Amino acid sequence: MSLADLADTSGVTKGALSSIENGRVNITIETCVKIAVGLGLRVEDVIPGGLEDLVGSGPANGPRSHAQERAR
Repeated sequence: MSLADLADTSGVTKGALSSIENGRVNITIETCVKIAVGLGLRVEDVIPGGLEDLVGSGPANGPRSHAQERAR
């Protein structure tokens, strides 16, 4: 697959793909997902453990509430 083909299938510009490929920019989760989809891959194929390992499973993994701290 060419860079132009991946740009077409992923919706990520050729310039952005080139910058990512050459390590000039940090990739966002959204862009990573777009590239995976454009390549016909699952997110788990490009992010070990998938998105849940990367961002957690929701508010329970965020800052602890006062009640949670007291329960500890």
